[in-house]
Amino acid sequence: MSKKAKNVSQGYVVGTNGFKIPKLVENPDAYFSKKPVWNFSRCDIDHVSWSLSCCQNLFNDIILKLIDFERRTWSDIESDKKHNHWIDASDLSPDAQRRLSERYPEYDRVFSLRLTGKLRLIGTIQNGTFFIFWYDPEHQVCISHKKHT
Repeated sequence: MSKKAKNVSQGYVVGTNGFKIPKLVENPDAYFSKKPVWNFSRCDIDHVSWSLSCCQNLFNDIILKLIDFERRTWSDIESDKKHNHWIDASDLSPDAQRRLSERYPEYDRVFSLRLTGKLRLIGTIQNGTFFIFWYDPEHQVCISHKKHT
């Protein structure tokens, strides 16, 4: 299934001399054709339950799964919307909503990446890079009422 290309308007910046200077405005969906890259610099290392330090077996539980994802594109990953999808801040658990507004106030949604039945990595995607915020082993960031999630 192909995605319809979005029209991106040309933006301008007014230079110091008063002339308009064209600036490049990127298509926000351009990352779909890219393979994922991982960034841990924005991890919430202070949260009691969602810090990566809570992971007992980082290599098997996370690293090996991320390596598998690197074989795919973001378009392929996001096509599995049942497991990998964007979540609006208003749909997060109350604790996650509070934490998002405290640590990451610039975001009004997060991306949930499914690693196993319950285990998720929560973060955001920018230009093909997944910035990991939380390690969610018990599916508590966005509580699901479905079996085995």
